[in-house]
Amino acid sequence: VPLAPDRLLELMQSRFRQDLGRLETALQDLDSPAKEAVTWTIKGRDAVLTQAESLIREAQRTVHASIWRREALALQKPLEEAAERDLGVFLFSFTKLDELPGHRASYGIEEAQLEEHWSHQIILVADHERLLVGGAEDGARAVVTEEQTLVEMAINNLILDLTLLGQRTGKDQAAVIKGLTEHVAPVESLLAP
Repeated sequence: VPLAPDRLLELMQSRFRQDLGRLETALQDLDSPAKEAVTWTIKGRDAVLTQAESLIREAQRTVHASIWRREALALQKPLEEAAERDLGVFLFSFTKLDELPGHRASYGIEEAQLEEHWSHQIILVADHERLLVGGAEDGARAVVTEEQTLVEMAINNLILDLTLLGQRTGKDQAAVIKGLTEHVAPVESLLAP
């Protein structure tokens, strides 16, 4: 038997309200949308150093960097200020870093020797949240990001550099590596029988 038009309308409104109610509940149960991490490219040594200085000055807890001596000396003042604010400042380099603040792990290779094989690069991680990575030469490009996947990759690169330094020189890097691995899987304990 066909429904009367007013009864059909009433039935459809009721079902529509129920569907809207279920949709509203489902939408409330969804997590809020993930914050989009901004990533941008900068070009040139001066822009890279300016951005590195900004990241160091804005850091609240730690600054970890893989850096060449020339760039480290250009950033000496903000690095010293970070150390004076009791931030953990941890610098790794294949080149000499003798007069710089914080914990320094270095092979002590002369820059001129290294320049025969590599161009100047920088990896700078502030508070395990923000990253500057790329070239530090005139015309070179670097990336600045809060994208956690890229930050974690940079941290893993630093861990690898420090691990290899420890193996090659016999200098224990465990304390610095431990500070970098707060968000890394505990591989040693996972390997234990």
